[in-house]
Amino acid sequence: MVLSTVKARLEASPERWEELDLAGILHKERLTLGLSTKVFMRVLRHALTGMKDGPGLADVMEVLGRERTIARLQ
Repeated sequence: MVLSTVKARLEASPERWEELDLAGILHKERLTLGLSTKVFMRVLRHALTGMKDGPGLADVMEVLGRERTIARLQ
């Protein structure tokens, strides 16, 4: 549910990747799903990096770029 929700939100965003407020999008989607930050971020981090800990997810997504981020959420 987390991955598909975030993936859909990113795919629906018409803005350029560099212009997106990725941290804001993640925060809003977490609230919408009603999940704790820990659970929400753990699922996303594992899908995007395969790691338990690491840099902020918005930073990771920015470096990966739109196509790779969406592919990893798939």
